[in-house]
Amino acid sequence: VDLCVESSYRQQGIASKLLSLLTQLAREKSVDFLFTVVRDERIYLKHSFQTISHYCSWLRIHEHNNYGVALEKIEKELMIKQTGNQPWINEPIDLLEYMF
Repeated sequence: VDLCVESSYRQQGIASKLLSLLTQLAREKSVDFLFTVVRDERIYLKHSFQTISHYCSWLRIHEHNNYGVALEKIEKELMIKQTGNQPWINEPIDLLEYMF
């Protein structure tokens, strides 16, 4: 779910290595895009991710209660990286679960 590096291991290139390996794997498996929801975009920008605004749907859950499906335009927390040849399609993204 999250890309995290223990504080005592930061600034050693571990997150960059993980993103590079993920990009390589996506290309090998013919995945067209990597997609992430971010709070801090700095590391992703360094790895050619782009910020997008897009409509997304997800399951609204709070304290183990289901409040149905949300559909909302997310403005600043979504990033994509193209790893294949297909163009990005401007249709709502179904996150298939709850928003992290």
